[in-house]
Amino acid sequence: MSNLPVDGPHRIGVYPLPGGARIDISHYLTSVILSLAEAAAEDGGTLLEELREIADAHSASTGADSHAAHQRDQLVTDLLDGLGHEGSMTVYGPGVERLADALLRAVRPRLVPGQRGAA
Repeated sequence: MSNLPVDGPHRIGVYPLPGGARIDISHYLTSVILSLAEAAAEDGGTLLEELREIADAHSASTGADSHAAHQRDQLVTDLLDGLGHEGSMTVYGPGVERLADALLRAVRPRLVPGQRGAA
């Protein structure tokens, strides 16, 4: 099976690592960056101000439960919502099963070449 189990609307790749998996969401991130570029072209001043607010809130956050961390997370959510990305990726139909299968395959124990002939 392919390392790209999901092909739309955003491609997702799954690659095994020792003890886990690498999930490639670069196609989705490309669409987020292109949305940021469009927002900058339309109203760069507003986008820059929103990013500065996020940076300020990020600098002020000292712990995962701090008020500043919640404020930062909300600012990021608001920005993503405004870009039409809502902070999540959509996977449809058979892509869901292929993604789940790819993730399970990635974390299953695998024999290393020296173990195949071991007695």
